[in-house]
Amino acid sequence: LFTDPYLVKEKARIEIINATGTAGLAHELELDLRSLGYTIVSVETTDETNQTILYDFSQGAAPFTVKYLADRVNAAVRVNAKPADAGDVDLRLVLGSDYQEADETP
Repeated sequence: LFTDPYLVKEKARIEIINATGTAGLAHELELDLRSLGYTIVSVETTDETNQTILYDFSQGAAPFTVKYLADRVNAAVRVNAKPADAGDVDLRLVLGSDYQEADETP
């Protein structure tokens, strides 16, 4: 495993929300992503949803992180204004019941 220099440079702060209905998946992903150089700031659980979505609140500041992360977890990307509850989070990854880790690249 290696840390991609673009991930290090962008330092996007990522929140993972487990909405899969399966306990522990977000924590497992958190450990994997941290080992690759992603900056995970929180892991939460919420009600189950179907689709895995990566919400990008970075205003274009983390394009490589968005691409790598979306590819890794097969997530749809939604660019949104940062909601009030996002705090200092740049990216919010909601793991839906369709979640499958896909790619071994960063």
